[in-house]
Amino acid sequence: MPLTLTLTTTPEQASNQILLKEFVARKENISVDKISEIVILKKSIDARKSNVKIQLKVEVYKSGEIPKSLNIERKYKDVTNADEVIIIGAGPAGLFAALKLLEKGLKPIIFERGKFGAESTVMTSLALKWYALGLPAYSIYKIFVPTFYAIDKQKIPVYCSIFGIIINDTHFNFIFIPNRC
Repeated sequence: MPLTLTLTTTPEQASNQILLKEFVARKENISVDKISEIVILKKSIDARKSNVKIQLKVEVYKSGEIPKSLNIERKYKDVTNADEVIIIGAGPAGLFAALKLLEKGLKPIIFERGKFGAESTVMTSLALKWYALGLPAYSIYKIFVPTFYAIDKQKIPVYCSIFGIIINDTHFNFIFIPNRC
């Protein structure tokens, strides 16, 4: 029966089977000759500090034991003609979101490559934050305009829209372009 271990190794040990066998043998106080096979079940990287560590979950097979075949298949649907979903940022959260979208059969489009880098992601997120500030007012507008039209008061939404445009324009000029005011 294989021995399942969780190990913290260096990148060199994790990438070299011989070094990994020596590391496991030292950790378990057994001879390297008694280890027939090491199968990596899970691998993750801890790069939070300057010295990078690799976290491994392994199965260690001793002499005479034969590893069972590990056939881990991830079944992703063909998303060639699927609905597209835009993901801004290719960090851990963005990539995880892309994988989840693939599992759901949607086509993720990830922006953060080439000229669209980290700074562009920050600028886009700022634009989306400012856009989000206006969403409640827009929602209220979309609710009340049909109401005013239904009660035959069409001029009120028009006057409110003109007033909103003037306020937005003056505030935009005052806040973002101080030399124009």
